[in-house]
Amino acid sequence: MPAARYFSPMSSTIDLKWVLKRPQDETVAPDPEVWIDVARLDEAWRGGGSYYVAFAGQGGSEERVARAGERLTDGLETYMPEICLEADGTVTFADGRHRFAWCRDHGVSVMPVAVCRECEDEVRRRFGTDSRASQVEIPS
Repeated sequence: MPAARYFSPMSSTIDLKWVLKRPQDETVAPDPEVWIDVARLDEAWRGGGSYYVAFAGQGGSEERVARAGERLTDGLETYMPEICLEADGTVTFADGRHRFAWCRDHGVSVMPVAVCRECEDEVRRRFGTDSRASQVEIPS
């Protein structure tokens, strides 16, 4: 089932400002960044991932989803969600499942995520995209 979209006949597109969370220990390299197809990642997460956040925050926190949206649409830099793949291929979120859910619910088609180094190649293979335009339409 495709994600619902909230579009107004009068809308504008904004670029979402994603940043990679840096480790506190400066001697540790940050996690790799992978640009993903939101629909493909959501399908895998919905199909077996843990702590799935359905449309409008169901199964999670509606308040956290709303706060994520406010931050993103205000043009503020926002940490990329952090995902991993379990040994069986299941998608799990270490951080950012509410941010991801808001993006999915509002028609964002691609976005960057931080991944554990061990699953970087598999995440790229399963969900990767060449697009680098993480955008959302908002009412004018």
